Amino acid sequence: FDKKDYAGVIASAEEAAAGQTDEEERSDVYFILGAAYNARTMPQQAIDALSKVTAGANVAAAQKTVAQLKENAAKANS
Repeated sequence: FDKKDYAGVIASAEEAAAGQTDEEERSDVYFILGAAYNARTMPQQAIDALSKVTAGANVAAAQKTVAQLKENAAKANS
């Protein structure tokens, strides 16, 4: 993918995640998917993807990003 080909990442990541049998590798795919959604300013989709990061080195970063996105959404709706 090109560095900014977020649409391409999004289009293939769900299928890629479904094909992963290793929980850590599946989590890595969801982390990348969440980052792509976040870059495209699609916060709910980013939250959904990042919430599926349950193993590996990206769990803390995913949780932090989810918290920030939820906080931003709460501010926008207040």
